[in-house]
Amino acid sequence: MKTGRFARSARAACVLTAALTIAAATPAAADTGPNLAITVVAGQGRWLPGDTVPIDLTITNTGDAPATDVWAATSQQSGPYLSIPDQAWGDLQFSGPRTTFAPGETRTYHLPATVSYSNPGDAVVEFDVFDTEDVDSNDNHTVVTVPVVPADTIDRVAGHVYGDRDRDGKPSPGEDLAGVEAHLIGRGMTHDLVAVTDAAGRSRSTGCRSGRATPCTS
Repeated sequence: MKTGRFARSARAACVLTAALTIAAATPAAADTGPNLAITVVAGQGRWLPGDTVPIDLTITNTGDAPATDVWAATSQQSGPYLSIPDQAWGDLQFSGPRTTFAPGETRTYHLPATVSYSNPGDAVVEFDVFDTEDVDSNDNHTVVTVPVVPADTIDRVAGHVYGDRDRDGKPSPGEDLAGVEAHLIGRGMTHDLVAVTDAAGRSRSTGCRSGRATPCTS
């Protein structure tokens, strides 16, 4: 009798174990509805104040229903401010008509972002996409770091002065101008930097702060 009860208990335990294993292996059904995902790629390089950084913002609706109230925005996390004109957002503007993404649809927006020197360091910016019916907001945002040349960087500037006699827009033999004063003035400079061109029409100035400068000759 003991053997029979043991065998029946063992069979029951095996059936229970099999049922639990099958139930655990069945994945939970995914939420249905629109599901937006965002990726952002910034142009490569180290940027100066006043530079325009090309930003590619890609949005995909990975869900099984249309996203019908889609808009996007940025929030500055740290460093210099990146300014994107309102009109550059197109149909993603919060105050605009907004837009719709069909299931599986992907679009890339090309955004020009201008660098300012409001804060030190690299520009760290969060990009976000929104839709009122989105079923998973975890992939609706991403953070991008844009390297910026420090505001106190001092460097030298070299140039070439030539007389474009053949009007081809580039220096040709015999067009180099020697003895010409090359002036440079830019952000944070209290006076022109002046250098005189050598026999090859070349000039070099030191002590130029990072940023945009305006050259001229005399």
